[in-house]
Formats: sequence, structure tokens, C-alpha cells
Amino acid sequence: MGLQVARRLAAERLKSKPALFDRSVHAFIEKPETFDAPGTIHLRPGVVSFCKSADLSVHWTHYGRSGTGFALGYSPSKLAVGGLRVVRVLYGAEQQREVIRTFLAEASRVTIKTIQSMRKSGEIDHVVIIAAHMTVAYIKSAGALFKNTAFQHEEEWRLTFLFDHEPEPAPDGYKFIRGYRSVNGRVCPFADLQYPKGKFPLKEIVIGYSAPMDRRDDELQLLLEDGLVVEAASKVRIKRSIVPVRP
Repeated sequence: MGLQVARRLAAERLKSKPALFDRSVHAFIEKPETFDAPGTIHLRPGVVSFCKSADLSVHWTHYGRSGTGFALGYSPSKLAVGGLRVVRVLYGAEQQREVIRTFLAEASRVTIKTIQSMRKSGEIDHVVIIAAHMTVAYIKSAGALFKNTAFQHEEEWRLTFLFDHEPEPAPDGYKFIRGYRSVNGRVCPFADLQYPKGKFPLKEIVIGYSAPMDRRDDELQLLLEDGLVVEAASKVRIKRSIVPVRP
């Protein structure tokens, strides 16, 4: 999504601002292979998807086993550690355009300011091309924030990180492990973020409307105390979904 939006905006900028920066941005979007391989910059975002509310029927019918499953509610501030960020997905076409438009304008401004004190044209061109390539790399990673407007009813949020970067040092007790697995016959990279028991960001469990388990079941409380710690388990709210989805 992000690259499609950027392609149109880069073409528009090229009509009125045919400077080297804009020509290079347009070229790198249309033909990435035009950039010299040794200088290639990759930013590959990973995402974990969440929804804003547990009271949406689409999630119970699609992910919640037709009302017999459960939903987990997390604390966003406690999820985001070690360089991870919690961001809201943008569905509106104009919102997406504004994000890319602003980013292109700011990248161009910073680039122009950087080369003002430079004198050699060869060096200037090199810096401008590098800046344009970095701009396109970040635009590609911004795709993790965009989704087609047809899915706006999902009200999705995403926990994002970059596979190509070493994660920021996590606090003691946290572990960030990256690996690969097979999904439908294809290689799928993934990251496993392990939280300390007492700091796991779970704050709510919503039991499906048609689930046989009751929120007062001792087994559920035992699971929480064993998976977390007694003090942390006591702070997790457990409730029944109000969405009347039946199997």
C-alpha cells in the first residue's frame, strides 16, 4: 500500500520539482535495481496485529472460533519494549497520502539543507542519491501502517519492529528471539518476544459468548497464576463477551 501511494506522489512531484532528489526517488520506486547494490538499504518490517476492541463481531466469527474461543487484551505501553512500537493502522486514502507527502517533503528539505555547504558536484550528487534511496526504504517500511479502506471496520493496531535491525537492548528478563518457520509451504520469518512472568502485558481475558468455560473457573485462575505470578494474575480482568456469536 505505501509503495503504491508513494509511486503516485513521486510522479506528481516530478512534474513540478524535477530535481535530482525527486528523479532518484521516482527511479528507485519504479526500478529498485537502478541503485548500486553495495549501497542498498533494506528495512523489512514485522508486525503483530491487534484490534482496538473485543466487541467486534468480525473478530469473533473470523478469529474467535465462532464465539467459542477467547480474546486477550494487552497493555500497549507494556507491549512496546526493545524497539517495538504500537501504531494505529491508517485506512483512509487521504491520510496515507498525507503521511507519504509530508515524508517526501521533509526528506527533500533535509537533503537540500545538508548539501548547501558542499561544493563538489560529484559529492553532492552522491549524497542526494543516498538520501533518495533511504527515503524510499523508509517509505517501504511505512507499508506496515497502511491497509485498504475496505478493512477499516477491523480497527486494527499493530506492534511493529524491523527484522534488519538489531533490537534495542531489552530490560533485564526480556528476550527477543528471531527465527523461521514454514507457513503454507513458504518460509516465514518471525520474532518471539519473551516477557518476564511478572511483567507480561496481559490485562484482560474475554471469554467467547458461546465458550463452555466460565470466568470463575478455578482452572483458568490456576493457568494465570502458573503462567504469570500470583500478583500479576490477580490484576488480569476476566469477563464474558457481549457479542452473541454462536457456533
